[in-house]
Amino acid sequence: MGEKPRGIRDTLRLEISEPGDTQSGGSLEESIDDLTLQTLQSVFSDFDAESLLSYFPRYDIAEALCLWRAGISRKEAETWPEGLHGYQISCLHYLGITPGHLTYNEQEDLLKAMFEDPRLGEIWERPDEHAFLGSGKHAFVVLDDTGKTAYKIGRNLENEYGVLKKMRAQERKRGRRFQHMARMKKGLGRGQVDVIELEYIQGRTLEQVLRDSSLSPRRTLRYTQGIFYGLMEMRESGILYHRDVRPANVIVDNKKAILIDFGIATEEPQALIRDNRRYGGSNDVAEIHRANDLFSLGQVSYVMATGSHLFSESGDARSITAGDLVIRRREAFEDPKKRRRYREKVYDTVPDALLAAFTWQLMTSRPDDYGPVGDELARLTALPIYEIIT
Repeated sequence: MGEKPRGIRDTLRLEISEPGDTQSGGSLEESIDDLTLQTLQSVFSDFDAESLLSYFPRYDIAEALCLWRAGISRKEAETWPEGLHGYQISCLHYLGITPGHLTYNEQEDLLKAMFEDPRLGEIWERPDEHAFLGSGKHAFVVLDDTGKTAYKIGRNLENEYGVLKKMRAQERKRGRRFQHMARMKKGLGRGQVDVIELEYIQGRTLEQVLRDSSLSPRRTLRYTQGIFYGLMEMRESGILYHRDVRPANVIVDNKKAILIDFGIATEEPQALIRDNRRYGGSNDVAEIHRANDLFSLGQVSYVMATGSHLFSESGDARSITAGDLVIRRREAFEDPKKRRRYREKVYDTVPDALLAAFTWQLMTSRPDDYGPVGDELARLTALPIYEIIT
């Protein structure tokens, strides 16, 4: 065996198997000279050429440096979508976005557009001073460097902007702020992507909280009250249906719940169901496709109280497909025997008789039964045992 190569350049030469390849020998020799290598060694005391080479051939030398400096392993780098540049991946890493957050094909195209939009340059210049808050199929939410503003960045946000604008106008008309729904700070900005600036809401999503355990009856009722108030504030603004009431769209802290994400909310009185297959649906066989936020709230309330989804046999909503949940939910209200069985299940499994009765009231409410539901909620929250903080 010959003498082991010394120095970064020799190591690079040894590892390059196809000198003519555009991402190996030729381009590497042209892009890194001795001065560059010496600079890398002097600036980064832990600079390791072999680690850098592990990113080839998918990433070129500039991309590999970005990934290496960000602490992204070669194994993780390989899991990112092919269309993203190494620099972009390192920015997303600093921001807190991982490949696991990219569950829809549309998100890759959205991320590319976000990098092309000059209005978002501040995020990519200092990604470590911003923070990723959450994402959906068509949007990402990022906290700014002040910790006070959340940017919702996505495509086709016109409807949500219109809803938030109406709610802000209603706030001004009534002379006081709404307390149980997300608030817009600045209007829609159009470019490569749409951007809405929102007031940052501290707390966790209800979905995150429920991963740990179910909630006490008192806290379940408190959060149910907050979501209900959010729906009422929305209706006061002329927005009749949220259509996406589910744990992921509720932010909670120790005192209250706040409703977020108005992307498919509508003013339409006879609005049809949209998305939200796990917590949506209808309890009326005569209007099986009509949206019903109270029915959704009943399902969410049940999950809070028990830690289980009512229409999943195992209790875990993740163990059943959304399509099967839709079928079981529909069957539950088409068949009187199944309806009685689900009623018994609610009363048997919710660990508080009054809360069980109220949960079932929500589950059987019509889309516009806000008066009776509000009256019962007011009666319950006035009871000392619940100690509701409004």
